[in-house]
Amino acid sequence: MSSLTGRITNLAASDRVRNVRARARRAFHLPGSTIAQPAPSNPDPITNFRLFAMLGTWMEADVVDASVRNAFTQGCDEVFLVDNDSPDDTVAVATRAGAQLTVSFATDSFNEAMRIGIMNEAAREISERSSEDHIWWLWLDADEFPQGPHGLTIREFVASLDRKFRCVGGRFFLHYPSAVPGYVPGRHPIDDMPWCYEDVSSDFCGNSLHHFKHPLQRFDRSGPRITMGVGAHTASCRRAALFEPHDSLLVHHFQYREERTTRARMAALCGVDAGPDTRIGHLVKRHHESHGSQLGVATRLEMLDHVYANARQGPDAFIGGELRHWDAVAGPGEADIPRWY
Repeated sequence: MSSLTGRITNLAASDRVRNVRARARRAFHLPGSTIAQPAPSNPDPITNFRLFAMLGTWMEADVVDASVRNAFTQGCDEVFLVDNDSPDDTVAVATRAGAQLTVSFATDSFNEAMRIGIMNEAAREISERSSEDHIWWLWLDADEFPQGPHGLTIREFVASLDRKFRCVGGRFFLHYPSAVPGYVPGRHPIDDMPWCYEDVSSDFCGNSLHHFKHPLQRFDRSGPRITMGVGAHTASCRRAALFEPHDSLLVHHFQYREERTTRARMAALCGVDAGPDTRIGHLVKRHHESHGSQLGVATRLEMLDHVYANARQGPDAFIGGELRHWDAVAGPGEADIPRWY
């Protein structure tokens, strides 16, 4: 694989690595194919399962400890790390928190198709070599902090689902700093950034449930494979109908954290010079056009001045006062998010 220049570790995948690029291209273009249904009145849940997290990272040492610990607090048995050759101590921080480094790879520029392909391959191999018949996979970026609905942890929630549901969508809440510093590492970011709004601009399942992502999917040893699409927005199963419940995960997104750290990361992602004091001169430059067109990172970079100027003025200053405190947004039992401290 010509653009994979780093290390593939802890996977029995040496004979398959050369096929990852093709798998990644297919995953990138997969449409969503989920069918939303209400929960049956008498559900038939799967009681014996494992809950694993697949965590993708790049240069996120400030928040990855909290991300890993939140996954365990939500009931994950293991957290598997796929790292895009982070230039900081992301991997060391994540593994100290309990994550397992599964794949480390390097690229000359950001490549979401490759990243999602590698993560799909890792999840498939881990599932197939395990002794488990059922594994729920929780897909995460390091700045995403999901919780279950109705005051349940994610583990409690999936344990209650009827077995016909093999995928779960997520409502997406964008959080913004309302003070400086925007985030104190080690804590759940919602402690410092409770002000948010829900992104309802895209519904990637077409079910009018405002599912911006589909971060949960279940591996069944006797069932057809599910493949995660680009950005974990969609999930697809080529050989069978893929059902999801009306209930959703609640995913909190914290892309704007402490200002200096966030500026350095955003600038590196976009391949722009943020100045010598940001300590990013040694980073691999990311191609501005390709990354911005795929994930809107260029737009995020342009918003930095606006975000942090308003953070100094308080939550009412940002986007015309459209932000709401999570306590006012959350449903019954959902405001009290479990902490690990």
